[in-house]
Amino acid sequence: MTTRYTWGALDRNTSAEAAIHLSHQARDRLGLTSYPIDVARDVSIAELLATTSEVFNVKGFGAVGDGAADDGIAFNQARALIATNGGTVLVPPGDYLLTTAFTFGGQDNVVLWLMPGVVLTGEALPSATGNNYIQDWRAGAVGVFSADVTVADGFGLVIGHTAQLSLGNLTAEFQMLGTGAADATLAVGRWSADTGGTSIRFYKSRNTTIGSNTAITTGDNIGKITAFADDGTDDDTVSSEILFDTEGTISTGQVPGVIKFQVAAAGTLADALTIDSTRNVSTAGVLLQATITTLDDTGTPTVSAGNLFKTGGTTAITDFDDGLVGQTIKILGAHSITITDGAAIDLSGGSDYTMTATDTLTLTMYNNQVWVEEGRSVNGG
Repeated sequence: MTTRYTWGALDRNTSAEAAIHLSHQARDRLGLTSYPIDVARDVSIAELLATTSEVFNVKGFGAVGDGAADDGIAFNQARALIATNGGTVLVPPGDYLLTTAFTFGGQDNVVLWLMPGVVLTGEALPSATGNNYIQDWRAGAVGVFSADVTVADGFGLVIGHTAQLSLGNLTAEFQMLGTGAADATLAVGRWSADTGGTSIRFYKSRNTTIGSNTAITTGDNIGKITAFADDGTDDDTVSSEILFDTEGTISTGQVPGVIKFQVAAAGTLADALTIDSTRNVSTAGVLLQATITTLDDTGTPTVSAGNLFKTGGTTAITDFDDGLVGQTIKILGAHSITITDGAAIDLSGGSDYTMTATDTLTLTMYNNQVWVEEGRSVNGG
């Protein structure tokens, strides 16, 4: 007897009773009542199949699943009854010999659904093409989609674990969980013969309908990257955060942005560095350069390493190479050395400065390759 199921709308809500009911509903309609109950799996199958107009269980077309009979004919008969608007060929647990190869038969919008416990021998399955795809839920199998995959609002996707976890006071809908570096690493790659790169994008709207538009308000948070860590008690302790906020007048084509870097010294986040929409940078602490770089003992030492330097020898200096417009450098005399006033270095008074040990000189580059003295201290003698 041919078994044909028309998949209607499935009622759902967040209660445990409804989830169990939906699990039974999925199993009953798909002819899987003898298969052990797994609520999370059955509900996810039911939700995904709810987007498909028809479901055909190959057992209803004569498939035996004993590893001896040719079940390929039943697979193709189930597929042949799928209408043009699409449907699913459901393969429940069993050992299926495909002496006759399964094909998509030139049809479109066909899903071949292989459940856990399915073993296939004989002819290989075809490659998914067009709007046809194979959903493989067998242990160790790699499921390949050749169509868009949609997870309904209010549901999630978990990789590497059996259920979603609450991390940082929130149960995120998309989670990657694991015990190794690769398990907990997200990689985004792009292969293209152009200047474009990869991107991660945040979006915020004040509209409550997905896909509709309502302007945000000054001070709204657009997105954030937050780091939590285990403090030995729970997983809700915050360590640091990068915030993407807004300020000023928001109008068509204009959303002034603010980036805030925050750290938590004792469990509470506080601003450490802020970049506003006018590109001003403010800090709540002291900007420190980790090391003082020793200049090369040449007439034109490089200053690309930072802002704080000390002399490296007694060779008179006529220029500082590799400087940038807007860069300020401060030099500590560790030797008796002459800084030469000239085209590349504009010293106060228009004369050379002979530094001795512990003297300092501060210069800023305002024009390309021209250093202007900001100040000096004569401490040696």
